[in-house]
Amino acid sequence: MTLNIGDWIALGVVIAIILGVIIYYTVKIVKMTPEDRKKKIVTYLKGVVALAEQELGSGQGEAKLEEVEAYFNKNAPILLKVLLFLTGKDSLKDLIEQALSEIKESFGTTNDDSSSD
Repeated sequence: MTLNIGDWIALGVVIAIILGVIIYYTVKIVKMTPEDRKKKIVTYLKGVVALAEQELGSGQGEAKLEEVEAYFNKNAPILLKVLLFLTGKDSLKDLIEQALSEIKESFGTTNDDSSSD
């Protein structure tokens, strides 16, 4: 099978588009401040923490922490993993704890108070 000139041009266009997308996101990440990178990760982690809270219930802090960390490592988009690397955080657990405290602050109560009707 030989490729004619049209095939090579199409291949070149596809490669150029892929490189353009990679360069766009690389520049976007580089321009972000460390605080913005951290905010993006914490925002994602808030959703994962809420999911773990829903699945495991209240009072199982260590199990939830492990589940959130495992979920992030398995399911988080590569962009968030790169952001985590670039933030310079040694531990994902610090950011998970921050996400949990922000969730608690936004509700203004502990999980024990939320079940009263």
